Amino acid sequence: IRIEPGAEVNCEWRNETHPYLTGPSLVFREGALLARGQKIADLPVSQWVRVEMRASLGGQADGKWDLKLTLPDGEVRSLPGLPCDPKWKTTRWVGFCSLAANASAFYLDDVELENK
Repeated sequence: IRIEPGAEVNCEWRNETHPYLTGPSLVFREGALLARGQKIADLPVSQWVRVEMRASLGGQADGKWDLKLTLPDGEVRSLPGLPCDPKWKTTRWVGFCSLAANASAFYLDDVELENK
């Protein structure tokens, strides 16, 4: 993902229920990355950051998920055991939504989804 000035982006995994339950979820905001409203990392603006999100599903889901960031300088940050809704067990929707109130831009490239 590449966040440009003024952009605010939500990436969220949801199940099929109404109201939906949320699994892994991130907010990319100019200069910051948040999980469940808490800042977990600084983010560069106008530079590519590799984001890997992993979570167990079904009976192995435990209300936690793992994040790995690769920053533009090659530094890798692993953030295991981030919390999500403990009742979330399945993913039926993965989305990236702009939360910005003003014109802004973000870019996605090489998006890959795997179910192992």
